Amino acid sequence: MTLPNFIIIGAARSGTSAMTTFLRAHPDVRMPYKEPNYFSGWENRLKFAGPCYPPSHPPPPADFSTLDTYKALFAGTGEAQARGEASVSYLIDAATPERIAKTLPEVRLITLLRQPAERSYAHFLHSRMEGIEPCSDFLATLRQDYERRKNNWHPKLSYVSGSHYAEPMARYFKYFARDRIRIHLYEDWNETPLVVWQDIMTYLDIDTGFVPDFSRRVNVSRLENTSGKRGQLIRKVTRKLVPASLRGTIRKLVEPGAPPPAKLDPGVRDELTERYFREDILRLQEMLGRDLRCWLS
Repeated sequence: MTLPNFIIIGAARSGTSAMTTFLRAHPDVRMPYKEPNYFSGWENRLKFAGPCYPPSHPPPPADFSTLDTYKALFAGTGEAQARGEASVSYLIDAATPERIAKTLPEVRLITLLRQPAERSYAHFLHSRMEGIEPCSDFLATLRQDYERRKNNWHPKLSYVSGSHYAEPMARYFKYFARDRIRIHLYEDWNETPLVVWQDIMTYLDIDTGFVPDFSRRVNVSRLENTSGKRGQLIRKVTRKLVPASLRGTIRKLVEPGAPPPAKLDPGVRDELTERYFREDILRLQEMLGRDLRCWLS
């Protein structure tokens, strides 16, 4: 049976959804499902404590806990030049690189990495929007990171550890040659998408002449004041009854509390980088042989 020949392994909130969307539009590519999490076992083999997903989040359409169910995802994709999937859990799950290497030793891996403090904040906003983050104070969630991991909370709610890239990349380099892992920065993908896109096309050995509409925004974290059923109801009603230009104003009137700012304050970004991420950035910089000073200031 057919299996993927490339995988996007993360990081979360670093452009992986946009890359997946654009790749799916390419005539040489088939990506039948995003986030099957087969190799990590998230949502199937592994169980986590802490907040549960809200009812609005449907379970996966299949239990991707066996190789047979994973293979079934790619039924009918055998004629495609590039067959892939994207699961951001693969970057931070410690056991995943070895599992991938044993099953797909020749697979090509793609990862997008984002400035750690900004990635953490974007992930926090997204978790609040989804209704799975119980704390409205971003800085408090960072201080809680160790306790959350100690208490087996879902890794999606560990914003510090999820932005440490050096150890995860070291695990992949243990099992895969460097030419089997394409690494790009989110900042480059955001600012010069065509350059990154064409490099990925060359890496996957598919037609570089296909260029998607990069102006399309994909999986953007929207600011929401409330989570859970009430917030979902408000969003549903405003989408149906209120013109787009007035939705933000209406939500502010009916939702209590003030939303977090849309962007991380540069001073806070620098402070958090020094406190939580500087050592890891320097280690990653040495490992990749790439100047990452733009992440430090």
